[in-house]
Amino acid sequence: MSTSIWTPEADHRLRTYLATHELSAGRGPEGSPCSLMAINLALSGRPTRAVPECMSVAIAYWIIFIQKEMPGEMRNGRAWKDLLPRALMTGRHREQERLNALLDWAWNSVLPFLQGLADRRGFGGEWRKMCAAHGDGDEVRMAAARDAGRAARRAGSHAVFRAAEDAAWAVYWAKDARGECFSGLRVRWRTFAAASTVAEVPKEAARAIGDAAADSSVAAATTAGRRLADTLTVGGAARAAAIYGAWSIFNPVEMLHRAITRLVLGPNEHTWVLTRTNLQGGWV
Repeated sequence: MSTSIWTPEADHRLRTYLATHELSAGRGPEGSPCSLMAINLALSGRPTRAVPECMSVAIAYWIIFIQKEMPGEMRNGRAWKDLLPRALMTGRHREQERLNALLDWAWNSVLPFLQGLADRRGFGGEWRKMCAAHGDGDEVRMAAARDAGRAARRAGSHAVFRAAEDAAWAVYWAKDARGECFSGLRVRWRTFAAASTVAEVPKEAARAIGDAAADSSVAAATTAGRRLADTLTVGGAARAAAIYGAWSIFNPVEMLHRAITRLVLGPNEHTWVLTRTNLQGGWV
């Protein structure tokens, strides 16, 4: 067993493995690997995070970084695990389109969620302008994101600042990869940079939401006259709940589904077309 090409046998091994093992946030031991290590263990028997030849580089790198940050219940949920075999056979003929899909997710699903926080902190105008630039050119989007990030930093919202900066860098790396052969090492590195950086956007956004919830809960608990230990416990619980709620709204599982299924594979890739109706079953 030393292949990096999708086969029905490898698909069966991966599904069986995922059904009987937990996925860890990082590399983890062999009994609890990360998502990409689980794919490689089923495919070749090697616990590595190398991207298989039959898999989209953009999707693979995004999976590596996003699954580190998402809640464990989401990472080990059936929906995420059911998509990993589909991600394995995505091919590499639509890499730029998949990068664009990841950027659209950050701009349309993640960044606008922070608008209320930006309004309360006094930089709502800059944040709204950045979100409205999602359909504009790369240079406009990068400039708007950096303006919004600087405004957030001036307001002391450092996690929000990092989310905007990561969004700007993700656009930069994706832009830099256009127009070149994706077999080149230089473009592969830029694909890695774009996919990994766009995965940082929801991480920082969720932290910002969690911090704001904790601050509000601590303030309310302090006003109510709680003891210090109880106050901190209330703040920690509120932060954890807010972070989990943010990830549920960002929904990386649905993003992975869209990145896999929105693009019809070319004739030189696989001949299957994935649809929402066959995620639990066979091929159409």
